[in-house]
Amino acid sequence: MRLDELTKVIGLSKSTIWRRIRQGEFPPPIRLGGENARAVGWPRAVVWEWLDARESIAA
Repeated sequence: MRLDELTKVIGLSKSTIWRRIRQGEFPPPIRLGGENARAVGWPRAVVWEWLDARESIAA
């Protein structure tokens, strides 16, 4: 899942996502296309797990 789609799915801004990654509160992205690739994304399963964990904490 690329960043633009991620912002829509989880309802956070790009800057908030990057801040939470730095703070260890959101899973870091993986590089798409190898070590030197600039494109990054998140596996959908990781995003859904993160959302499920947040929902269980809020419940």
